[in-house]
Amino acid sequence: MGERPYSYYDSLPNKFDDKDVVDQIRFQVSRNNVKQPKHKSKKKVFNPMAILLMDPILGTHAWIRKAKYNKKIAEGKLDEVTDFERLEFESKAREGTPWYKKFSISPKNLIPRDTKKEVDILGDIQTGAVTGLPLAVKSLAEVLTIGVDLGAAKINEKTGSKYDPRFTEYLDGLTRKFLEYSGEPETLAGEILK
Repeated sequence: MGERPYSYYDSLPNKFDDKDVVDQIRFQVSRNNVKQPKHKSKKKVFNPMAILLMDPILGTHAWIRKAKYNKKIAEGKLDEVTDFERLEFESKAREGTPWYKKFSISPKNLIPRDTKKEVDILGDIQTGAVTGLPLAVKSLAEVLTIGVDLGAAKINEKTGSKYDPRFTEYLDGLTRKFLEYSGEPETLAGEILK
């Protein structure tokens, strides 16, 4: 009557002892682990000026301005960014305004946003839409260029000719330039659309 009932876990030999804990600590310390800070996502804000990017008539000109703005940012020429570009691409709707006034593109309604901590959700989704198609075409073109690169390398080996086997490298360079001008999405919605 004083016996404990049968337990499966009690019947298993316990293989985890103090030596295992010490070994695990020694392993973690010895491999030069650096704790990576957890990535904190940016706060999503609304910029009514981003609606202009969707306009069929004004959108083309807005995308050209955005490409020029992104080029200045990528090249580190922050002093060349104009006040209008800051208003158009680095602002957000003033918090505390009624929802129907958030769509107003009046400068009174817009305040600067912290680009390191906040992201314009609508602009980010549009950036994903713009970058998605060229990246898909690039992926398909890589199938061809990889074959051409391999073929050119083999021909160069056999015949001693000098065909350039770096088409894929050139394609990657063009893609990098395009992404510098267009920007890359920072939110999950923008990545999915891309």
